[in-house]
Amino acid sequence: MIVKGVLLAVCIAVTGSNRAEESIVLDDHDELPPIILVPGFTGCSIENKLTGKKGTPSCPTDTKDWEVLWLEASELSMNPVCFLENIVMNIKTSSDGEFESFANVEGETIRPRDFGGVDGMCYLDKNKTLSSFYLQVVQYFTKEGWVVGTNLFGAPYDWRMGGNRYDDYFNDLKELIENATETTGKRAVIFAHSMGPSVILEFLYSMTIAWKQENIAAFMAVAPVWSGNVLSVWNAASGLDCKSAFGAHCPGGEGALTKAFLREIGANIPASFWTFPMRGSDSDNYTWSDTEVIVSTPNKNYTAYDMPEMFRDLGLDTSAEMNEIIQNSSAKNRFLPPLVDTHVFYGYGVKTPARFIYNISFNKQPLPPQAIDIDYGPESDYGDGAAPLRSSLRSNSYEWRLVQDRHMKQLTHRGYKGMSHSNTIEPLPDIVAIIKKIREGDARNQSDYRNHTML
Repeated sequence: MIVKGVLLAVCIAVTGSNRAEESIVLDDHDELPPIILVPGFTGCSIENKLTGKKGTPSCPTDTKDWEVLWLEASELSMNPVCFLENIVMNIKTSSDGEFESFANVEGETIRPRDFGGVDGMCYLDKNKTLSSFYLQVVQYFTKEGWVVGTNLFGAPYDWRMGGNRYDDYFNDLKELIENATETTGKRAVIFAHSMGPSVILEFLYSMTIAWKQENIAAFMAVAPVWSGNVLSVWNAASGLDCKSAFGAHCPGGEGALTKAFLREIGANIPASFWTFPMRGSDSDNYTWSDTEVIVSTPNKNYTAYDMPEMFRDLGLDTSAEMNEIIQNSSAKNRFLPPLVDTHVFYGYGVKTPARFIYNISFNKQPLPPQAIDIDYGPESDYGDGAAPLRSSLRSNSYEWRLVQDRHMKQLTHRGYKGMSHSNTIEPLPDIVAIIKKIREGDARNQSDYRNHTML
């Protein structure tokens, strides 16, 4: 896997659940509402096409057709320089130096693999050797009666951008949902994981209330990182240690994605900074204040407010600029209720990194420094191992509950003790139960699922 994506999605391919799920079989698939699956960071395969690409002379400049970029381990190991050049993003500015967008290397086009289908989410490579946890999700839903291509669809995207979209993803997603609701005669359920819920929030903000009422039955946010996480910082600063973070080697095998390599990706993809800890205040229980240290070195401590300075100390000036662009964007700083029935499922009680400690100061070292210790913070903020509890529960604020209630929209939170970030199987019986009530048309009257948090 990759960068910080490795961060939230290494979980994708590194771990899985062996839980024996309760089965709630819904017999007639014609009666089931369509489900749209949305991945998180690095949670789907992406492919690229080169046409006169500008870059390193030894790298290919043209391809005959679309080729898998994320993640073909053999291609990665054979030519890592070209892979890095193709997967990182650049800052595009106007003639007067103003920021315009994030862009690929000139001559490269990137798209998600198998939009509308599920293969690009279930498998990260075309030979289907690197499966993600979405394979289990799809298998579960199909066992419960859904049919891929009929009422079960994948909505993968170029996850490198995070929620700041500079492509046609929202238009494509809107069309997919409308087609699904038209062909099934039922409103759609959106199932999103990790960074996916934040991307879906941006999508829902761009839709009218009337459109949402007509097309969206419910929004299922699984293991959301609403406020960010500290693992992203670790990866962008020094490269994620998959074994330390998740207890297993990175996808592609030990050494296939070294920590230095992961740092190179994590420090040069907008989505890394999209999931950085959200800057807030001591009075805000869901963000990080300017006094809460998340990286410590012998001569300097860094808070969520000090990330640009940290990257400059590391000699990563472009990363510092990219981080500032994301952190100051309106998309990153707004967190409004979606105004659709929303159900949040999260893990808690798993030791979740809160601070990384280094024994050397950052001084533009040629190789990334390595953390020598991890502070897991207070047990009260133990989340799912990647997202701290404060991040997952940001949607449980008084403001969200008040606005959702005023618009007669559900907002529920259901916690699972010991559930890791990549364990999307455990909530599935509860999700199917909620969908069953939607199907029966009486979800609004089910007090068991009405605005509550369950730990």
